[in-house]
Amino acid sequence: MILTSLWAVLLGSCAFWDLKWGKIPNLCTAAIGGCGLIYKFCYSRWTDCVTSCILAVTILLLGYLFGYLPGGLGAGDVKLLALAPMILQERQIPVFLMTSLIIALFMGVIKILLGKKHMIRMAVPVFLGGLLTVVQPFFLPV
Repeated sequence: MILTSLWAVLLGSCAFWDLKWGKIPNLCTAAIGGCGLIYKFCYSRWTDCVTSCILAVTILLLGYLFGYLPGGLGAGDVKLLALAPMILQERQIPVFLMTSLIIALFMGVIKILLGKKHMIRMAVPVFLGGLLTVVQPFFLPV
């Protein structure tokens, strides 16, 4: 519970920095990764830790290839998406990714309708998706 709260605070600070200055500090992403590693080493099996690390590297590489290289996502956004498996359980990761991407889609549609041509700050959907995944409201499947 404490680690999840710390993860939410760090994601919130990343979202704040991304909204305010358009950058996600490496210190925040390093802290999220460090908390995730500590959590997996202390409270999970070795197979869960290895699976989470492999999944994080896979998401990082896919995000780099399909998000960062074409110019759709920044490097900090890709790092935030990749660090999700380090804190979440395996059953929560698809819910987190889908929730974050749906929120980003809604934000994009709203920005298009408002006529704003700025890119979406992905840290905000990642923060909201993380909160919705951890809190697990009644409308999300278990």
